[in-house]
Amino acid sequence: MPDSTSTPARQGARMLLPVLALCSFFVGLDSLIMVPLLPAMADSLDIGRNQAVLLVTAYALAYMLFAPLFGYLSDRLGRKRIIVAGIALLALGTGLTGSGSNFSQLLLFRALTGIGAAMIEPGLLALVGDRFSYAERGRAMGVVMGAMIASTLVGVPIGGFLAQLSDWRWSFYIIGGLALLLLPATGYGIGSQPPSVPDRRRDDGQGSSRPLLLSLITTFLWFGGLQGMFANSGSFYNSRFALETGQIGLAIMLAALGSVAGSVFGGRLADRFGKQASFSWASLATAGCVLALSQVEDSLALAVTLHLLWATAFGVGQAALGTLLSELQPNARGMTLSLNSAAMFGGMMAATALSSRLLESGSFFNVGWLCAGMVLGACLTSRSLFRAGGERALSNAPLSSEWKESLNETE
Repeated sequence: MPDSTSTPARQGARMLLPVLALCSFFVGLDSLIMVPLLPAMADSLDIGRNQAVLLVTAYALAYMLFAPLFGYLSDRLGRKRIIVAGIALLALGTGLTGSGSNFSQLLLFRALTGIGAAMIEPGLLALVGDRFSYAERGRAMGVVMGAMIASTLVGVPIGGFLAQLSDWRWSFYIIGGLALLLLPATGYGIGSQPPSVPDRRRDDGQGSSRPLLLSLITTFLWFGGLQGMFANSGSFYNSRFALETGQIGLAIMLAALGSVAGSVFGGRLADRFGKQASFSWASLATAGCVLALSQVEDSLALAVTLHLLWATAFGVGQAALGTLLSELQPNARGMTLSLNSAAMFGGMMAATALSSRLLESGSFFNVGWLCAGMVLGACLTSRSLFRAGGERALSNAPLSSEWKESLNETE
């Protein structure tokens, strides 16, 4: 006869991964919804398009600055409190964005939303590290990261559709309301008591900062290598092939689909063949594809194919890297992942600025070399990272018996 006392834990375990993926999806959706709405927002507020871009910057800066604080707090107070509070703040900030009457208010509200996202996403990835053993964590990490990337497939089209159907403000009202509805499921799916994380390695203070520093450099370079070309992909397709906005959107959506598939299946590959091998091969493929893409001038089919392969390879590498980062410092997992989230935004902002300067004085060839160089740099630093704190017997720490039994039942 089954033990009824274990039922809540089993149900929570079954819901955990879908709930984490859904939360991650909403974080990505709330961020990406700005892309198609910026022109309408600029016209409504009578501001320039360049000034409207600062709304995106406010979100990113708030995330980058506050993520380490809330990562630290999640290690001390528990993941659930921080994540649930973050969802509430994200919902509030998003709804207030819809009600903003001037540019200053919108800057403040987008910053609040960025703080909410900073409370959510690193905590979600830390929970994956808490609840899934290292040997099977790549699969779970790939699903959660893939869900965030999947928001690209619907965020831009939905935002554009809602903006044409009615006022741009309704996009924020709807997303804010849906985020509020996510609160009960999040609280139930995470559960009332996160399982303890055993100390899997001797912590004598020796060399603990070196793996963390290497991880920050790797993350900075890896995501910078993505953003440098991605931020200019619309201009690339327009200038090289004279594509219009809708056609560019289709190309980007196809690439996003490849990235989702790469993340989901790449997590499984990382579990089977090793995180280091998966990330190294994915890095080489990513660098080669983005460099080749930047050289294409005459064949749209070739450009779209290379874009798809580039995005897929990036998804594979992202799942492997995220899994490693979740295991660097198990007793300070939230802090470690939040610092890397800040490094991610730092790399993306730096690469966006550099690529813009390169386009002013050169061509997409130079942007391709920049992105390929950053990705290869991430590959090199990751090898030192893996040696310093990576694959060394990290799969031997069991979960609590209830969670392990419950998760095994879902396989």
